[in-house]
Amino acid sequence: MTGGRELAQADAALAVGLVVWGLAVILGDAPRTGSPGPGACEFPVALGASEIPSLEVGCGRIPPEDAPALGSRVLLFGLPLEINAVGALALESLPGIGPVRARRIVEARCVRSFRGLDSLARVSGIGPRTVAGLQGWAVARASPKCPLG
Repeated sequence: MTGGRELAQADAALAVGLVVWGLAVILGDAPRTGSPGPGACEFPVALGASEIPSLEVGCGRIPPEDAPALGSRVLLFGLPLEINAVGALALESLPGIGPVRARRIVEARCVRSFRGLDSLARVSGIGPRTVAGLQGWAVARASPKCPLG
């Protein structure tokens, strides 16, 4: 009757997991979903690359003029992604944006920069629902950067 014992252990493990999750929700340490909020770091600054494939990042108050673009890494700091400045690969990290839409965004910003998130609706395949889903995740304030070539 090992099958019954394994089932009882699985039920007990599930119950313990639900209790821990419930306590995390009550105490405020549950994983968060949805749009990122304002982060403690006002602007992530690349401090330098290390020997292993990683990037050391610190916090600054203002973006330095020559700061390397951190791309989608800014999302880790709870900061929105600048759609006028990042590449297509970084744009793919946004909700509802896949490779085709990311490429279309880069192409469209090279023709005319985005003045706000609402102007993303001019890109084929992006409608009001996608734009609404990007609130908090993306901004359009910088001058557009177009790929060379």
